[in-house]
Amino acid sequence: MPSAPGRADPTSEAVSVNKVSRARGNGHRLRDPVRGTEVDRRTAAAETQYEGETYCFCSEDCYQEFMLDPEEYVEPQPEA
Repeated sequence: MPSAPGRADPTSEAVSVNKVSRARGNGHRLRDPVRGTEVDRRTAAAETQYEGETYCFCSEDCYQEFMLDPEEYVEPQPEA
């Protein structure tokens, strides 16, 4: 899936962006997992999906850092 204008192109490791986790934010406001800053999804520098969760980034640098080692930045999911 092509990325939206003004957004980073996903690498081969990133999957399509089509779902927003409401647990990570309320509507358009999400937390950048690298810096912990609040990001508006509509104006995020980059966005990707990892293990079924959507992550937005305040900068291309944060996106690149995340893609190097996503496990460092994702919260463990509770077991059912």
